[in-house]
Amino acid sequence: MGCKRGLQCKMTKKPVDKFSSPIPLRCPQCSKKFYKSVDWLKRNLTFGCPENCGKSFVFTSDDVLRLHSENVQNIENSIEALRRDRRD
Repeated sequence: MGCKRGLQCKMTKKPVDKFSSPIPLRCPQCSKKFYKSVDWLKRNLTFGCPENCGKSFVFTSDDVLRLHSENVQNIENSIEALRRDRRD
């Protein structure tokens, strides 16, 4: 599923996919930061800290929707900032 605005990555020339973009997560136990996509989180609601301690995470559908919403907003803000920079 591509972006509703038809945007594409300048490097790969592929449509921007808001569901497969990596989003930052942080382990509540060891505080290590790691990245997973919303698609990956939908398929893996339970997983361990991939960076350090192996602490188990359990995500609900609401958690995934919240993370996706935050990620979409971040992507849209970044795109808007790039557009502003191009106009200046």
